[in-house]
Amino acid sequence: MVQPQQLDAKIKIQYTYSKVHLYKTMRRCFSQSQKLHLLRLAGYRCQNCGIPLTPNNTAADHRIPYSKQGATQVWNGQALCMQCNAKKGDQIVISNQ
Repeated sequence: MVQPQQLDAKIKIQYTYSKVHLYKTMRRCFSQSQKLHLLRLAGYRCQNCGIPLTPNNTAADHRIPYSKQGATQVWNGQALCMQCNAKKGDQIVISNQ
């Protein structure tokens, strides 16, 4: 027979798993195909400083940061060089490019 404490522990584990599963379905990182799409949309140039980009030196950045409930979708992404991405941090910066 299952004791009440054991049942509570199983419910707690199930609830924790559900929260973790929900969190993981809200992706933080752009997929490889999304990164390539952003790179093509940017014309293979950093959308901040304009230097040429390749798939190896591109950072797919959230215009509205993920930490501020920004979606990991192409419409909320931009292609930046590593230096510009590091400078931007979690700020909301709207570029006209």
